[in-house]
Amino acid sequence: MKPEPAYWYVGNCPLSGRELRLPRTAEIEHLAQQWMTKMTTDEQFQQEGKMYGLLLAESVTGEIYTLKAFSGLWQGQPAVAGWVPPLPGRENLGIAEIDTVQQLSILRDQISIAQNSPIHQEYAALLAESQQQRDQLNIELQERRSQRQQQRNAAADLAIIEQASKADSRRKRDFKAHWQSVLEPVKLEVDRLNAEIRDLKQQRQILSQTLQAQLHQITTITNFAGETKSLQNLRPNGLPTGSGECCAPKLLHYAASNQLTPLAMAEFWWGAAVGDKQPGVFYGACADRCQPLMGFMLSGLAAEVQRRIPAEKLVVIYEDQDLVAINKPHDLLSVPGRYGQPNAQQLLEQQLATKLYPAHRLDQDTSGVLLFAKNLAAYHWVARQFAERRVQKVYQAVLVGNVLVDEGVIELPLSADLENRPKQKVDRESGKPCVTEFGVLDRRENLTWVELRPLTGRTHQLRVHMAIGLQTPILGDRLYGNKEIIGGRFLPENRLYLHAQTLILPCREVEDAEIAKLSA
Repeated sequence: MKPEPAYWYVGNCPLSGRELRLPRTAEIEHLAQQWMTKMTTDEQFQQEGKMYGLLLAESVTGEIYTLKAFSGLWQGQPAVAGWVPPLPGRENLGIAEIDTVQQLSILRDQISIAQNSPIHQEYAALLAESQQQRDQLNIELQERRSQRQQQRNAAADLAIIEQASKADSRRKRDFKAHWQSVLEPVKLEVDRLNAEIRDLKQQRQILSQTLQAQLHQITTITNFAGETKSLQNLRPNGLPTGSGECCAPKLLHYAASNQLTPLAMAEFWWGAAVGDKQPGVFYGACADRCQPLMGFMLSGLAAEVQRRIPAEKLVVIYEDQDLVAINKPHDLLSVPGRYGQPNAQQLLEQQLATKLYPAHRLDQDTSGVLLFAKNLAAYHWVARQFAERRVQKVYQAVLVGNVLVDEGVIELPLSADLENRPKQKVDRESGKPCVTEFGVLDRRENLTWVELRPLTGRTHQLRVHMAIGLQTPILGDRLYGNKEIIGGRFLPENRLYLHAQTLILPCREVEDAEIAKLSA
């Protein structure tokens, strides 16, 4: 029996309303991983973070082809030999596009010059200096006020005291007037530059939006029903910048235009990490640019192609009237995410035809026991058990390196690494307490198989505790350990080797007397 696809490209056909799907299979992921291996040794692919895509397609005579595409431009070029070309139409913009791009470049340079003007540093330095002198003056004047108060208490000459008070007031007014005369002309110039920057940015935005609108009007895409439409016709209310430049539209348009039937598709990030995009990680159709076009792009796929695609089902390991637990596969989100990717909650809701509430979560790359509640009462009960730390969690992981001790406890407080999201970092001053018990199950070929029992439940706790606490990262951990493609004689799959093995929580009827145990 073939394993279920890790992801589905899904869209509703605008003609029939029927749901159309294209899988990301283990085969296409394996081909993508082979490409990642090649990219690892080619410096050209390390310079810029970018989405890449592969499409497995079949010709009318039965030959199988692997098409490849990159998002946007590659090293500044829209078309590169050996790669699927961009959607047709853009070349017709010609001189108008070149003209606009040149204007945008001039505006960008003008903005940069205004932003880097030394007047900004000068104004900041003057403000700092004025504040420092103001603080010193305030301290001095406060000391003089205290001295005058002591003189009043000692019945000193009030006229002299009053004269000194007026002198201090004049000194304060003179100080304020001096710095106002120094700062005001510099501030006027800074304000003028800021206004200029805002105006230049507005001009740039209008030019960019005009160019994008023109591109969307003339850029066309063809689907498997033989229809060809402009991007503007597909989304009359407007499209985000960059629509049509992702891998999926390029690949599907090329296949449809060349009478190739798509069998599977995969998109992955490679190069420098950008935001939450990590090298070597697979991603689904982006929610704002590709997903709205997916129904049209897949329209016309032959019925026999759709029949080849099996209906995916999640493995339910426990179910009663209140709770349901599954064995979540790796590379599947627990709950809905930012980009509309498939996720365990929505897939299971469709499978069981009932509303579900996530009792806890597992990272996308982590497999194992995932628990959902079927009603709010059960959800709140489970949430209370987790909050009161009455739930026992047992994980298994494969670590890169040899753990010398057979068991132990790791206590490292963690907090979000704001400069390297979504990573967490060890923070001994303000981090949240994190405790993990571990025990070694086996050792083999510079790998250690361990059982992990987290006593707290922080984001990426086990991954950081293994990588930092034991100096042996989890196999396949691209955030905290291994950057290379992972493989081996007995562990060939490229994934994070972290599995939520067991979840133990009090029985609802007799909470303190019985224990419910769920294992995957």
